[in-house]
Amino acid sequence: LAVAMPNALAMDFPGLNLPSLSDIAAIGAGSASMQDSDSVNDVVPETCSEERLARYPSGWPAALDWGIYWYGPNDEFKKAEPRQQVKLVDPTSWFEQGDGYVNSTERWNKTFYDPSRNTVLYFHGWSGTGAWSTKECKRVTSKCNPNLCPKGGVHELAKPWIEKGWNVGFFYWDQFADEPCMRDAEQKIWFDRGGNGLRWASYSPRNNTFQWKQYQGDAMS
Repeated sequence: LAVAMPNALAMDFPGLNLPSLSDIAAIGAGSASMQDSDSVNDVVPETCSEERLARYPSGWPAALDWGIYWYGPNDEFKKAEPRQQVKLVDPTSWFEQGDGYVNSTERWNKTFYDPSRNTVLYFHGWSGTGAWSTKECKRVTSKCNPNLCPKGGVHELAKPWIEKGWNVGFFYWDQFADEPCMRDAEQKIWFDRGGNGLRWASYSPRNNTFQWKQYQGDAMS
């Protein structure tokens, strides 16, 4: 799913919060924060290369990493930074504050995002499509799937948008959407059924283990 937004000035895309998602009953009773570690692959997949993992300093896919990444040329990306939040009880937040960049060109070159530009956002779906996999350290990127594009994976889908002056963002919620059942992933978009957090998938390529963990806002278990 892709959503095009003309002029992002009025929209705080980097500050988007994941919608309330449901806990899955299969994780066990009560407030259990995770299940025992399980080895999921005979060997660590080749796709879990050091080069790929280094692109995500957050520690993904062992650590939870969700939100918007802004794309630039050559399939490069940078995670969205929080923007100024307006608070009704804080008058100082009513006035726009500088972000340290001299102009919009410098801002885009440093962050791949400029609020004066039009914006398109891509949202991926459930893991069952096979387009990506936490257990294989695979994420959808701006490069087209080699099985779909005539020129293989060299085709950059974000390039024409960027050349026309758009911000191109990918909203990642893959560790939440990585569920055996599509219904369980879809329900997370709408509500947190158990009220005790949102189940997410953690895979450690260092020791080839998989865990279910719970996300509870700023406090993560």
